[in-house]
Amino acid sequence: MVGFILFNDLDKAGRYFLFLLLAILFTELAGHFYRVYFGNNMIVFNVYTFVSSILIGHYIYNLNRETIVLYFFYGVALFSIGESAFRGPNELSHYSITILGIVTIGGLAYLIFQMAKAQVSAKHLIINAGLIFYFLSNFLYFFTASYLQQTAQIDYLLAMGITKGLTNAICYGWYAIGIWKAFI
Repeated sequence: MVGFILFNDLDKAGRYFLFLLLAILFTELAGHFYRVYFGNNMIVFNVYTFVSSILIGHYIYNLNRETIVLYFFYGVALFSIGESAFRGPNELSHYSITILGIVTIGGLAYLIFQMAKAQVSAKHLIINAGLIFYFLSNFLYFFTASYLQQTAQIDYLLAMGITKGLTNAICYGWYAIGIWKAFI
């Protein structure tokens, strides 16, 4: 909501970040719809991996203007298409998600390093920290969820889903604060 209120004040990177948040919202809604009506929502998350690769890549690129960032993130997007085609759209593209997380954390860590050296404006620091927290928690969630699925421990898997929901809520609050602090 904060992003929409401040949309005219957002820089190009801030707008890409807002589009990423919209993609997340659409993915959560469409994922729920697909799970309820079709029983499998993995295609929604595979499309999200592709879209988020491009949006995060443009977000970071618009902060540091290094073209190699786009090559990395477009590479992840192409890899996600290939993995989805190879594994099938109804299987989660977990390699793509993992690579996206690694590339994003690396890109954001480098960006924070540039902010520390005053090569890049630090007004997006809170947003970047939230994204790093999100992707680090995703690693823990997906690896733990994968193990729990293999061992058929459904109660723990449900608890992981609730934990993931709480983590997302914390991140969304953090992003709102980041947008507010960066553009007010």
